[in-house]
Amino acid sequence: MIITDLQPVSIVEDKGFVNFMRLLDFKYTAPSCRTLMRNHLPQLYALKQELLLQELKSIDHCCLTTDMWTSRATQGYLTVTCHYINEEMELKSAVLNAIKDDDELTFLIQQVKATVTYFHKSSKASDNLVVNQNGLNLPNHKLIQQVETRWNSVYYMLNRYIEQEAVKTTLC
Repeated sequence: MIITDLQPVSIVEDKGFVNFMRLLDFKYTAPSCRTLMRNHLPQLYALKQELLLQELKSIDHCCLTTDMWTSRATQGYLTVTCHYINEEMELKSAVLNAIKDDDELTFLIQQVKATVTYFHKSSKASDNLVVNQNGLNLPNHKLIQQVETRWNSVYYMLNRYIEQEAVKTTLC
C-alpha cells in the first residue's frame, strides 16, 4: 500500500490499518514505521533499483523529462523521469531522481546570478571580461543571465559561468 497507493509509512500505525490487519490475521503484527524505514524500504528500494537498471540496459532509446514541483509541505523538488518502450512494446516511465531544493544550492545560484547581473550592467566589467578572455585564449562569450520563466536558463547560466572560471579568478 505504501508504494502501490502512495500511502504514508505511518499508515502501519494508524488505528484503522491495525484493526484491518487484526481482522485478516489476529496473530500478525505489522512492522513499525521505524522498522519499515530502516530495513524493509531500503531493501525494497535496492531491489527495485537493480530491476530498473537491468531493464534500462535492455532498451535502445529513452526520453528524459524534468519537472519542478512543490510538495504540500512547500518543499521544492526537481524530478528527472525516464520514458521508454520495453521489449513487450509497453510504454514505461521511471523516476530516476528527485532532487530536493537545497538552500546552499539556491544561495550559490543567487551569487552567480548577482555576478552575471554585475557584468551585464557594468560596461567596464564587460570590457575587462573580454580582455581577460583574450589573454587566457578563452572564447569571447558573454555570461548568460537566468530567465525566471525558463527552467533551463539556470543550467545555461551555470554552464557558461563554469566555462569562464579562469577569467573570473583573474578578475577577482
